[in-house]
Amino acid sequence: NNNNNNNNNNTTTPFEFDDDKKIIVNVGMPRTGTHSWINMLKILYPTSYELHHQIYDYEAQDLAELLLLGKRTNPTNPLYQKLTLPPSSFSSGSSSSNGSSRSAVRAMADHPAFLLAPIAKDFPHVYWIQVTRELESHVNSTLYMLNTWCQDRCVCNTAPRCSKGSIALIDRLYFDKNRVLELMCENNGNVKLIPRDVIRTWLRRYEEETEAYLRDHPRFLRLRLEDGSRDNMKRMVQFLGLNESVLDLLDYESFHLKSRKGNRGSQVTYLN
Repeated sequence: NNNNNNNNNNTTTPFEFDDDKKIIVNVGMPRTGTHSWINMLKILYPTSYELHHQIYDYEAQDLAELLLLGKRTNPTNPLYQKLTLPPSSFSSGSSSSNGSSRSAVRAMADHPAFLLAPIAKDFPHVYWIQVTRELESHVNSTLYMLNTWCQDRCVCNTAPRCSKGSIALIDRLYFDKNRVLELMCENNGNVKLIPRDVIRTWLRRYEEETEAYLRDHPRFLRLRLEDGSRDNMKRMVQFLGLNESVLDLLDYESFHLKSRKGNRGSQVTYLN
């Protein structure tokens, strides 16, 4: 595939995307198995080292510029470069029999990846994946996240809620999208006082908006967490053009999966 990014107005030299060079962005919201997803790719692509669960080497203005300008972003922008420059791997050479061991991929999940769906159309060469989660389970896990990792937002009386730099922008674009942090801090960090309907509306609306941006993209895969890791990994392998024999290499326990008894019997699913 020669999906060169020739339509932008900068001087970045496009590279030819083929089966051994891929950029993959998981726009699934937090608490949809993003860490497990990255660990799965470490097994699928063992020689690739550009597998990012959360990215920090950029400034707030870099994210703001990318979201505003898309393909017209300054080519020195580090986030733009992650979407356009060829990925690297530990070793070079032809692909192995499973089509992955020497491939060069760059994968991103969690922040700021879950904010990038609005600009997906500007990057047709990128493989976009949206992992969704059953709503009530997602609400519970999100409340756990707010209680565990977001309490620092409420320890000061200044805007934007104690966070700084790129995290402050992420708070504004995601966590405050439906006044979630505001409500939490108004109640001294007590997440139990945030109405569940507020969380439901926020998550459902964000998921629907993300899917709408990606629906017509030539490289888009939507996965449901509840379908189980085995089925989802098979779909991932097909989507990325890997030989299905690569599934035999996967050690499910090594990337934080567990078995769960459900209505359809035992299955493998992501940890919260």
